Amino acid sequence: AKADAMGNALSAVGADMSALTINTAGIAVYNNSQFTFTPNFIFTNSEGTFDGNQRNESRLGFNISNIGFVGSIPVNRTVKNISFGLSWNGTNDFRQKTTVSANDQGGSILDFIVYNENAGRPSAFREDLAWNAWLTNQDNGTGEFWSFVTDDGTYGIDQRKEIRTRGGMGEFDFTAGMNIGDMLYIGGTIGLASINYKDVSIYTETGFPDIY
Repeated sequence: AKADAMGNALSAVGADMSALTINTAGIAVYNNSQFTFTPNFIFTNSEGTFDGNQRNESRLGFNISNIGFVGSIPVNRTVKNISFGLSWNGTNDFRQKTTVSANDQGGSILDFIVYNENAGRPSAFREDLAWNAWLTNQDNGTGEFWSFVTDDGTYGIDQRKEIRTRGGMGEFDFTAGMNIGDMLYIGGTIGLASINYKDVSIYTETGFPDIY
């Protein structure tokens, strides 16, 4: 957190946890061990508009921005010390929720599904699901697809879609460095990036007329 507040200026000097990823030789400046832990509270706000209806969603979350440890081992007069460090740096947080909705819509997603089926372009993630759920049917005589729900054009349907994203990005770093006579500082870092992303989309329609 201190390095962020100073625009990472400490990285040029070293002996700061930010040196593990920006100026790896800076770890050799450490004369003793250090443990750091930086928690974050994240507030997100999203806005969605559908057919003139606006909805806001706010969420408060917690994550770990940084956690790390640096150890320094004295050696001799020539090699002053050997230092090593392990750290985790969070770089992105994907947690968000967006919701849009509208009432009394003059249409249904089944109109689009029936259109795709009759156009010969069904999707296993949409049209096939509707077919297996008995939401669409096929006329044995004409071969055309149709739906009980939309066939008479009586809708009055309320529609709602919710999109939730979760996960984050970060990097594990292992750094080692050496201080030679307080004149030469050598260091290197191995970083392993981590990405976790999940997207859930929920679409609902309510207010269908009785069809059976």
